Amino acid sequence: MSRKFKKYPDLTADQLLEMAEDTACEKSDGHFTLMRFTTGWKAMFQTIDVVSGGIPGDAIGCEYDRIFNMPMEETMGDAVISAIYDIHHTEDSK
Repeated sequence: MSRKFKKYPDLTADQLLEMAEDTACEKSDGHFTLMRFTTGWKAMFQTIDVVSGGIPGDAIGCEYDRIFNMPMEETMGDAVISAIYDIHHTEDSK
């Protein structure tokens, strides 16, 4: 049985991840990143490119700033929905 979400009671974890996979294939060459922290979840389309030993704001190209500035969500479902919303609205504004 797949997990249900409080904010999205009609959506199972399987359906949520299927939505993320479909969006990743459509919008980011199949790349999707989901991260769990002690304080919540972050999700994004594309991959995170963190240079080993880099520091926030380092000119080498590490993306600590990008990770830091991503919205922290309470649940995995919120993070995935937020990422799906963001990529569709970012693409629409181009």
